Amino acid sequence: MNFLDNKAQISVELILIFASVIIVVVIAINIYKTYLLDMDTEIRENELSSLISSLDEINNHIKN
Repeated sequence: MNFLDNKAQISVELILIFASVIIVVVIAINIYKTYLLDMDTEIRENELSSLISSLDEINNHIKN
């Protein structure tokens, strides 16, 4: 009977380890998703407007 208890305990410990790893991965994915969304906003607001402004200046120089 003691052997069966040890097998059950090992199984429960493995399940807890896998569940912990899955939780950590889900949290990391959520943090990374937030980071990517913030970077997207930053690119749209700053980098894209700067690029459009530069292209407009080049276009104005070409026209003149």
